[in-house]
Amino acid sequence: MRIIFASAFLLTSVSALAQNADTLYTQACGPKAASFQVDQVQGQPSTSPQPGKALVYVIQQISGPGIVTRIGLDGSWGGVIAGNSYIPLVVSPGEHHLCAATQNTKHPEAQLAHLNAQAGKVYYFLIRCRAADLGNSITMAFDPADRDEALYLIASDRQSVAKPKP
Repeated sequence: MRIIFASAFLLTSVSALAQNADTLYTQACGPKAASFQVDQVQGQPSTSPQPGKALVYVIQQISGPGIVTRIGLDGSWGGVIAGNSYIPLVVSPGEHHLCAATQNTKHPEAQLAHLNAQAGKVYYFLIRCRAADLGNSITMAFDPADRDEALYLIASDRQSVAKPKP
């Protein structure tokens, strides 16, 4: 009887975890079916946020074939990064949920991060991606970045600008 109870409890727990993973993805990312066209432009990055706001830079460094990564902010896609480039995001002070997810709409590789933004502050996040097997396998790390490294990468790279694909 204990084995049956333990098995039922385990199955219920696994189901709850799966629902929580989908909920967490939805809370931080955007719709899985969204797809974007991305261009890179020579940007002139701002060094200070707008009054009463915070500024978040998300920088991507890749190894391997071109990778397109969608950046979610509180359940909506805030931008998209192609190749070695960056995007700036303006956020209100407070708690935010960030997401970096590959553009594969069926099985995106996703990483989540949490940010408690303060007005007047600048935050930097770095995505490191490595593609293998002609882009079929991707490993990703999405973490806060060292300020000096981030500023160097922003000065070295172009800014990604995206628009939804029709």
